[in-house]
Amino acid sequence: MKPDLESPEAFLASELAKAGALSGAARTVDLDKALKDLAARLPRQGTKSVSFSKQIEVASAIDRVLVGVLYLLSRRADEVFRVEGDSELPGVFAFVPSGWLNLNLTAVLVLVTAVRTDSCTLVVSAIAREGLIIQHAAEKAVLRLEGDLNHLLA
Repeated sequence: MKPDLESPEAFLASELAKAGALSGAARTVDLDKALKDLAARLPRQGTKSVSFSKQIEVASAIDRVLVGVLYLLSRRADEVFRVEGDSELPGVFAFVPSGWLNLNLTAVLVLVTAVRTDSCTLVVSAIAREGLIIQHAAEKAVLRLEGDLNHLLA
């Protein structure tokens, strides 16, 4: 179901609840633990970790951007987690398929770094294990999320 971006409050509340932000037993993620989990899930022989990060300026209010990010990540990931940190600004984390034929499991982290009245800044980072044939899974995951978010919010 595509979210209603003109009145995002209900969708945002339900998605944040799914991500643990509003539930009593909040599902949060420790990034070091999550990256170790990623390493344990993926084959080790002949692989290396590759990361990619990009700062994205989004010309939309923070509520609409969060709805879009949660919607897009929840379409591709089994679970989406909120990120706990020192900052009051929100962040989300998920494992998504990426690379050629979506065969690489990629850890994606989206952090809001600045909020203005009509726009916000996101830092989208990803890390993936690559085999002998480098598929640029982390870069593809970030660029796909950026393109999908821009298309959704257009």
